[in-house]
Amino acid sequence: MAASALATAASAVAGPTLPDTQVLDPGQVDARGTLGFSYFGAGQGTTMDILPTLRAGLPGPFDVAITVPYRHDLEEDEYALRSSFRTDFSFRIHDDGRRRAVLRGYTTFDPADSGERVGSGSHNYGVSADFRGEDWLVPGAFYLRGALERHDHRQDPGSGDLDYRLANRLTAEAGVGLDTDIDAEPYLGIRGTQGLGSTTRDQQSLSFRPGIRFRITRNSELQFLAQFDTVQRNAEPERAIFATWTYRHRPPDRDLDSLRERIAANETAIERLDRRVGDIERRLLTRPEVPEPEATGGVVVLNHSGIPELTALVVDTLETLELSVAEAREEDDVARRDRTKILYRPGHAERAREIARALPGNQLIEQREDLPDQAEIAVLVGFDLE
Repeated sequence: MAASALATAASAVAGPTLPDTQVLDPGQVDARGTLGFSYFGAGQGTTMDILPTLRAGLPGPFDVAITVPYRHDLEEDEYALRSSFRTDFSFRIHDDGRRRAVLRGYTTFDPADSGERVGSGSHNYGVSADFRGEDWLVPGAFYLRGALERHDHRQDPGSGDLDYRLANRLTAEAGVGLDTDIDAEPYLGIRGTQGLGSTTRDQQSLSFRPGIRFRITRNSELQFLAQFDTVQRNAEPERAIFATWTYRHRPPDRDLDSLRERIAANETAIERLDRRVGDIERRLLTRPEVPEPEATGGVVVLNHSGIPELTALVVDTLETLELSVAEAREEDDVARRDRTKILYRPGHAERAREIARALPGNQLIEQREDLPDQAEIAVLVGFDLE
C-alpha cells in the first residue's frame, strides 16, 4: 500500500508543533523548518514530511505564514506531495502578559488544476482557537486548543482502497508546559478527534502528545513533539514524531515581543534564584549538625544589610512594640540582603505581621519550624530599611 495516498498529518490545525499563542508584530519574521515521520499502521506505510515555513507580522494584531510541504513515501521511496502551498492566518484576541488567546485559520491549495481533486490535500481549510495561561491551574503554562476543519479523508483507513471524501473533523487538545530551572519547557498533552457528519461520526482518536521546547539562543529555539494514539478508530496517523527549529528576526525598534520575552525570562530567573536562596537560608538557619541551644523565646535581629545603623533601628522599633529582643547582631559572613524578611514559628503570625507594619517598606513574612537561637521570631534585616 502506498503511504503517499494517506491524509497529510501536517495539514491539520493541531499539527506537528507545540502549542503557540504568539502573534507577530509588523516587521517581525519567523523562519521555521520541521522534519517529521508518521507511521500509519501495519500495511499502511511510513512517510517523511519536510515543512519549511515563513511567517511574518502584519499591521494590527495579525500575522500570516506560508508553508511548502514535501512528503516522501519511505516504503515506495518516491515523492508524494499532498498540497503545494499552505497559508495560515493568526489573529490576537487577548494578551495581558499572563493569558493569551489566538484565533487561527488555514487553507491549502495547488496552483495546478491537476492537483485540485479530492484526495490531493488541496483546497482544505480549518479554524482553531488557542489559549495559554501562566500559573493558572498548574505551575508553568496551561494550554487549550479547539479546532474544526474540512479535509480529505480516507473512506476506510484499514482497507486497500484509495477512495477519499471531504470530511469534517473536530479536534480538542489540552496540555501543560512545565516550569524548569533550565531554558526548556517540557510539554504533556492529550488530543482527541471526532469525525462530524453522518459518514464520519464513527472516526475517533485519542492521542498522548509529549514534547519539549529548548531555547537555543535569544532568537532561536528547537522543539520535539511525538504523538501516540491510545485509542484509534478509523483515523490516522497512529504514531508520529516531529522536530522543529525556529529562527526569529526581531527589528530593534519593533522588538516588543522579544522585550516581553526577556522580561518574562528575567522574572523566571529571579524566581528560581529566590528559591535557591531560600534553600541556602534554610540550611544556614537550621544547622542540624550543631546542638540547638535552649529556647530563649523573644525576637532575634540578624543584620544582613551590611549597614550597622539598621540594627539599632530595628531594635528600637521592637522595643516600642514592647517585644523582648533576645539577641541582635550583625552577620558579615552571609550574602547581603536587599529585602527584609520576618520569620516566625507557628502561633506567632500576628506578632510577625505587627512587626512588618511597624517597619518601613514592604517586608517578606514566612513561617518556619526552626529559627536561629530558638527564637519565636527572627528579623533578617535588608538594606531596604535604609
